[in-house]
Amino acid sequence: MIDWMRLLLHVCWILGASLMLAEYSHKSWEKKANIPDDLYSRRGRAVTEVVAILMLGFGLAMTADLWWRRLLWVVVALLLLLQLYLNKQSSSSDQSTQVGSENEAHD
Repeated sequence: MIDWMRLLLHVCWILGASLMLAEYSHKSWEKKANIPDDLYSRRGRAVTEVVAILMLGFGLAMTADLWWRRLLWVVVALLLLLQLYLNKQSSSSDQSTQVGSENEAHD
């Protein structure tokens, strides 16, 4: 008999991992093709990354059999989200300093 719930949980983490890989691949392609980074693509990328991490962490945590493995996957997902948040903060501060220096150059 097929355990449909377990199957859906495995589908969840596999889709999360494939979404992360697709996002990384697209970001790499944009960088190689010198496509300008705009606000909408950054927001969409951030949402995609958060959804992928949540799907991956939730799916792997719920398919784990032991409690400490579940805890481990939750901690890994939270650490990935924290790193993503910190990267976004540092990149937004870098961009604000670039905009400020461009405005000073025009003055």
